Amino acid sequence: MPFADLSDRSSLYKVLGSSQANGKKRKTMFPESVILVVGSESDESESIASMLTDRHRVIGVEKPDDAITHSSDGVDLVISQLDSPDFSGLQLLRMWRARDRRTPFLFITDGGDISSAIEAMKLGAADCLVKPVHASVLRAT
Repeated sequence: MPFADLSDRSSLYKVLGSSQANGKKRKTMFPESVILVVGSESDESESIASMLTDRHRVIGVEKPDDAITHSSDGVDLVISQLDSPDFSGLQLLRMWRARDRRTPFLFITDGGDISSAIEAMKLGAADCLVKPVHASVLRAT
């Protein structure tokens, strides 16, 4: 199933390079990961960014065109809305992949359209996470 609830801590650990299997936390592979948060729903995007800023460098943008300008900036992870009314997360992934095929993508979705999540996974997204986003999981990475 392409959706993962954020209470499943393994999703973000796998993407950012750490693990907490059997209660043992390994060090992340990036001392200060650069995470790009893309979203037009500014309150939600700001909330996600604030959960991550204590351990990661977070760049927040509202539009996919603004996100693409960071594709050569050494971004370690992109977190984006999948089903935003203002832009297509799938289109962002396609545009990003045309420039950089390695950066992992995590999509946040309300779970309403499973076909978009399946398409995102086929295009190479690391995971599609269902709202609500839990701060404890994001901070644990």
